[in-house]
Amino acid sequence: MTLIELVIVIVVVAVLASFVSHIVYYEVETFYVVTNRKEGVQNARFATQLMSRDLRQIMTPDSIINATADSIKFKDINGELMTYLYHNSQLLRNGDLLLDGTTMFGFSFADDDGSAMTFPVTDPTRIRTVSFSLTANTAGQPVTTQVSVTPRNF
Repeated sequence: MTLIELVIVIVVVAVLASFVSHIVYYEVETFYVVTNRKEGVQNARFATQLMSRDLRQIMTPDSIINATADSIKFKDINGELMTYLYHNSQLLRNGDLLLDGTTMFGFSFADDDGSAMTFPVTDPTRIRTVSFSLTANTAGQPVTTQVSVTPRNF
């Protein structure tokens, strides 16, 4: 094998290694993006399911203490005081962090005939349906969930 042949082989191997390294890099990057997105979606789904479950457990219409666009305070069927609050991109449940990185959140409420109630809700005992919309940023992509709940005891 001559020196020229050896140099050609080295150049060809270097070019092939460059292509393969780019492919491997993008595959690994995609794996991390998908894993982070999956984790974010799971966290948003968990928060949505927990909130829905808790809201279904509101004791009676009289047990809703406060209802605003970004919070609700009520007593559940066990008499436990529950508070959900959206503040500074965080969704809090009884003061504990439930979901971080929330880019948009809001409650809306409807009365007996399904009419939307305006804020501030002056008579929370008229609430019959609680809806919320949640948008979380997961791996640079927004994930939006909208849920409407009618408490069991209404």
